[in-house]
Amino acid sequence: MSSLKNFGYFFGETIKSLRRNRLLSIATISTVAICILILGAAVLMTINAGNFMNRLESDLEMAVFVDNALDKSQLNDLEYEIKKLPGVKSIEFVSKEQALKNLQKKFGDKDYDLSQTLGKNPLPNSFEVKAKNPQDVAKLAKKVEKLQGVDKVNYGQGVVEKLFQVTRWIRIISVAVIILLAFGGVFLIATTIRLAIFSRRKEIYLMKLSILKDLKKLDT
Repeated sequence: MSSLKNFGYFFGETIKSLRRNRLLSIATISTVAICILILGAAVLMTINAGNFMNRLESDLEMAVFVDNALDKSQLNDLEYEIKKLPGVKSIEFVSKEQALKNLQKKFGDKDYDLSQTLGKNPLPNSFEVKAKNPQDVAKLAKKVEKLQGVDKVNYGQGVVEKLFQVTRWIRIISVAVIILLAFGGVFLIATTIRLAIFSRRKEIYLMKLSILKDLKKLDT
C-alpha cells in the first residue's frame, strides 16, 4: 500500500511540475523526440540502402560464351566442369537460338524479324553463371576462362569493381553517420535533461525534503 501511495504521490508531483514548466517540458520532450526520429530515419535509410545494394550485387552474373564447334556432349561436359568450380551458385545454358529470341525481345518490335535481317545466327551458345559471393565474380571469371571450350567470359569488367567500391564506401559512410547521430543524440538528450533538472533544482530539493519527512512519518 505504501509503495502505491508513494507512486501516486510522485506521479501527481510530476504532472504538477510539467504544468508549471510547460515551455521547458515541451522543449525537452520535443528535443528527445526529434533526436529519436532523426536517428530512426537514418537507421531505416541505411537498412533500405543495404538491402538495395545486396539485391544489386546478387543480380550480378557472368556470361560464358563458348566455342560454336562444341557438340551437345561437349557442352554438357563443360557445364559440369563449370558447375563443380568452388563458388558457383547456379548455371544456366542459353542456346544461340534462345539468345536470338532474347535479343528480339529487347528490340520490342514484333513486326521486325531480326532473324531475317541477320540471316545466319551469329550469336554463340553461352552459360549464365552466378557466384555464391558476388565479390568473387572476377576471380571466378578467370577460372572459367581457362576451361577448354570457353571462348570469352563477360561480367562487366571494370564496372563491377567500381560498383563494389561504391557499395563498400556507402556502407562505411552509413555506419559512421549512424554512430555520429547516436552520439550526438545521446549528448543532446543528456544536455537537455541536465538543463531541465538545473532549472528545477529548487523544486527537486523541496521534493527531497518532503519525501524525507514522509518516510520519517512512515517509520514512526
